[in-house]
Amino acid sequence: MKPKLLVPIVTCALALVPTARAQDATATTPATTPMAAPAAAPEEAPWQFGVTFPLWAPQINGNVTIKGRQQNVDISFDQLKDHLDASFALGLEARKGKFGLYGDIGYMKFSGDVGGPRGANASADLKFVIADAGVSYVLLKTGEDHPFILAGTAGVRYWYADASLSFGGPRGDVDLNGGK
Repeated sequence: MKPKLLVPIVTCALALVPTARAQDATATTPATTPMAAPAAAPEEAPWQFGVTFPLWAPQINGNVTIKGRQQNVDISFDQLKDHLDASFALGLEARKGKFGLYGDIGYMKFSGDVGGPRGANASADLKFVIADAGVSYVLLKTGEDHPFILAGTAGVRYWYADASLSFGGPRGDVDLNGGK
């Protein structure tokens, strides 16, 4: 049945039910039978809120090139977790009907140091901040029990990474810093 046809049928059925019940109790005439109120507009969907506490398990894969010399880097989370100083992540979402807002932030800080012969030492710090926020709109939703949802999103993302290396020894210290 088409939705346009369903509203008049439901309205007619509601108008007949009170009339039939009123006739059972007392005699009424069509002039005194109350008319059914028009069908109420469907209620708007309420705001829904969500909070997420994501868990990160990062690893580092890539390569480093210094003065033309390349070295592969492969550090698993199992190795990184021993050097984790701080970690925080939070996701927030608000949704009303097809419209939604979201925001996420994540922060991690790692550090490590090592001592060498004759007073030499090295230390490293690595910080990450990732934040994003945006809006979403449901374009397509099929099914109720296990729905397929296609949503469009638009937003912004901020990514910051800062790495610093310090080398020290009897001849002096060298500091290398970089952030983007």
